[in-house]
Amino acid sequence: MASIREVKFLNLLRNVKGIINLHEVFISGDLLVLVFDWMENDLSGLLSSNRLDLSIIKCFMLQILEALIEIHRRGLLHLDIKPANILVNSKGQICLADLGLMSPAIPPLSTNVITRWYRPPEILLGSTNYGSAVDMWSVGCIFYEMLMGSSPFQGKDDDHQLELILGLCGSDAFKAEGLSRLPRYQDTIRKMARSSSKLEKKLSSFNIPSEAIDLLSRLLSVDPAKRISAEEAFEHDFFYTGVEPEREGDLALPSSSIHEYELHEIRRRESTLHPNGELVETH
Repeated sequence: MASIREVKFLNLLRNVKGIINLHEVFISGDLLVLVFDWMENDLSGLLSSNRLDLSIIKCFMLQILEALIEIHRRGLLHLDIKPANILVNSKGQICLADLGLMSPAIPPLSTNVITRWYRPPEILLGSTNYGSAVDMWSVGCIFYEMLMGSSPFQGKDDDHQLELILGLCGSDAFKAEGLSRLPRYQDTIRKMARSSSKLEKKLSSFNIPSEAIDLLSRLLSVDPAKRISAEEAFEHDFFYTGVEPEREGDLALPSSSIHEYELHEIRRRESTLHPNGELVETH
């Protein structure tokens, strides 16, 4: 069912810049096979072994935002923006992939969407009436990851994820009326310790440019009503001050294939089971 749903949206978005292009669909035995453009890397694989220059981050972000502008203009939500679903070829051209969770922005919507580390507070709190701002939170998490080298919120479960968001973004941000009325608010946020926002201070300590901090703060606005849109983010000063973005198509990225599933396999091979049952790395 998910594959059929994905094919529907891939056909709807055929030839849209920044969306992976579907060439062919056929059945092989019990499998529905989809044939796409070949993309050497995904962003997860690249980030695992590379610290990106600011000019490349700007180039990648502009392409992600441009694709989301087209998706959101059509009244659609991607609902699974994460590094593994952002494909990158050897020239630095980006395509969003894995449209299996994509949906029209018509409530009620599912809460079982978006990989947890990239899932926004409103969905974690049980909202089924959300919009394009949920994708923008995911973009904020990815922007942070490109700037800092690791995902900002690596929760073990939904409550832990909310706790991490509150710890970085501050408890005051959760006082927004649209959040305080959500189903899980009373059982989660009200029981967590109060804290102030640490986002700007943390980023400043790593010499992140002020324009980047401002954009990230707007993307990681806990209140979805105040979260920046894809169109607004595309016009943000971050992209037009300081170092210029690299030109897509002119980059020279690793030509060898680096994807998240390959990383998992490499890590599995490099791991061995300790006698006490814990998994340890071998070097």
